[in-house]
Amino acid sequence: LPPMPKLGILIVYRHNQSGTSSSFASDFDSLILSFSQHFGNNFLIMGDFNFWVDDPSHNPFASDFLSLLDSHDLALLNTSSTHVSGHILDLILCPASLDHF
Repeated sequence: LPPMPKLGILIVYRHNQSGTSSSFASDFDSLILSFSQHFGNNFLIMGDFNFWVDDPSHNPFASDFLSLLDSHDLALLNTSSTHVSGHILDLILCPASLDHF
């Protein structure tokens, strides 16, 4: 059998009171770069990001965050509500080339 490729799994919890949105975006950007350098396109990022990515009007950072994901060619795998109020707070992300999971 051929060797199995490495699969990186990153679990993120962003406390809703943690730092500024811009510092989180910068740190997350660096984390994505580091993770993708180590695992190539074989990784998943999952976690509770504690802001609504489906409603940028509630939090303008959501729009910037989605642009950050797009710049890294990451796909959001879950598109249904993960929060009692009907929004998406918990994310499952992977490189767009792997969005068949």
